[in-house]
Amino acid sequence: MTSFSTTFVAAAALVLFKVHQSHAVASYKDAANGLQLIRPKSVDGRSLETMVSYQTEEYRRSREHFAIPSHDDLYPTLENLTASLGLFWNTSFSVSVVAPAANASGSTMVVSAGGGIENFENNAVATNQSVFPMGSSTKSWTAMAIMRLIEQDDAPFSLSTPAYTLVDRIIPAISPDGNTTLEDLFSTAQYPTSAEYIKEVTVGQLLGMSSGLAEYNNTIFQYTTYHDLSTYTPFDILRDMNKSFVCAPGTCKCYSSAGFEILGLILAQHSGAKTWTEYGQLAGAIPETYQDLFKATYFPTSGLCSAIPECVQQYAFNATAYAGCAAGTLRECPDVFFPLYDKNCVNGWTCGNVATDTTGMATFWALMGRMQLVNDTTFAQMTKFSPLTKGWAAGEVDYGLGLMLEAYENASRQVVPSALLVGHGGQDYGSTAPVTGYNFAHNFAITFAMGSAMGMGTNCYADVARTKVGVLNPYADSLAGCTVYNYVLEAFGDDNVLVIPFVQPVYCNGHVQPVVGYQCWPPQFIEAP
Repeated sequence: MTSFSTTFVAAAALVLFKVHQSHAVASYKDAANGLQLIRPKSVDGRSLETMVSYQTEEYRRSREHFAIPSHDDLYPTLENLTASLGLFWNTSFSVSVVAPAANASGSTMVVSAGGGIENFENNAVATNQSVFPMGSSTKSWTAMAIMRLIEQDDAPFSLSTPAYTLVDRIIPAISPDGNTTLEDLFSTAQYPTSAEYIKEVTVGQLLGMSSGLAEYNNTIFQYTTYHDLSTYTPFDILRDMNKSFVCAPGTCKCYSSAGFEILGLILAQHSGAKTWTEYGQLAGAIPETYQDLFKATYFPTSGLCSAIPECVQQYAFNATAYAGCAAGTLRECPDVFFPLYDKNCVNGWTCGNVATDTTGMATFWALMGRMQLVNDTTFAQMTKFSPLTKGWAAGEVDYGLGLMLEAYENASRQVVPSALLVGHGGQDYGSTAPVTGYNFAHNFAITFAMGSAMGMGTNCYADVARTKVGVLNPYADSLAGCTVYNYVLEAFGDDNVLVIPFVQPVYCNGHVQPVVGYQCWPPQFIEAP
């Protein structure tokens, strides 16, 4: 059984919302190396930045004219989708759609559903109340907290403020010796320029992935998550990361979660916290008026995922077990996927620790889209997107200030303007939120989450790199997310059909089966004789 909730909230209390989608679901290619967005260059001859500007101005002016589907229309679709997709991919899903009121006299609609087994030990099924760790979606909460401070009349700092001057007390306070500074951490004989570069990095560069900082040490991060129940702290992340800069600050754009640890420490020091665990992430990002909307949203600073109410039993992928598995099915190779429920759930703090039900995340995007978190001017700064130029997803992901722009294509390989999402996808080692953000064209927010690193079903979507059937399904989040988003767009009167550029062959019943064209759901195969 799936479950749902449909809520109408008086707009007097909530003049909210607008939608965004994250991680162009249609473009995930390599689950092992993260999510990769195939970046569209333009929309009808206009740059993506121009298109976003058009949406945030023109669409907002006429948003009261958009039709909102009734819950009776939308709920059965979401209920059926989460149940059928959960069965097909042998994992858990949840989705929420928040359609804000067009004006103060209207109501906000929330429709949510969940389905699929989320715990194979007791066959528990995901519901609309299930909580999913959503990884890097946290970055938008951190960015919103920073920008809410910057837009104040008496702002304590600006986008151009050197970051090291804002963590001069908090980093020594959390260091083991009580004296280590950010400059000390980057003063190494191996990389002599890093000590000067770290003093040049600004708040705005950290937000926009243009600081030149490298990424955290994934080997240590992953090992600590899987095997050491102690918390891998922000200080640990900064201490263990590669101190060599990818480029001089401000000269490239390279995705760095480590930079968002520094932003978190800036927020902690400004709040007066004596240590990083005392900083309140929810209160930083969300005005007090709306904080009661997030009763199922958590930002753990210690402890296991099992300590979070309603948290799904996440499943991570064990590459070693997979390599030694000859049979090629989940039941015959039970160690290929393993649970993270009793593992540490801090997930990097301000770069990746949010755990929430899908309604909570969709509500965040809705508030953002309704300019209830930051004002129009600040939001315009945050949505000046440009592509990452180095490292992960270089040339493929357009990044603003703590926000991503996600685009989808139709069968003609043209970007669909009405499907653009502004938000930030997220993934940790055992769950993912591939579709999450705000759709300005139709005035709704959406969050779609999955409770495993990839699909775990014994079906035709197998690992394209090996002739094994059904163990490894790296396309599950992409295909399922695209499917759900298609149906939601249809409910809002959008007749565009989104597709995934899924061009590789897949293995089915021991035969190579080419995919017919581009599609989301249902999968179509040519049967081999």
